[in-house]
Amino acid sequence: MTRAIRNLLVNAVVHNPEGTKIAVRISQLHDRTTEIRIEDNGVGFSEKLGQNDEDRTSSARSGLGLSIANKFIEAHGGTLAVHSKPSEGTTVSIRLQAAQN
Repeated sequence: MTRAIRNLLVNAVVHNPEGTKIAVRISQLHDRTTEIRIEDNGVGFSEKLGQNDEDRTSSARSGLGLSIANKFIEAHGGTLAVHSKPSEGTTVSIRLQAAQN
């Protein structure tokens, strides 16, 4: 999971101009799901590039960082959602079920 989060943070830094604000928020939702959200106000990209596995795995379109992160998150039973608009920034949300006691 560390590698997935690192890849997403590196994407936010590398693919945006200097001065871009990047925020990381972690919260537990009402259904015991933990959400890790990475938001930036950077350059963004067309959302259709992150909507399906074919696009996510294309290094030419969305980069290997996003694809690798998605594979690690899925291996831990989680989901990855990407919301982005050109010139408005990107929000990446990882959701994982809390461990049972």
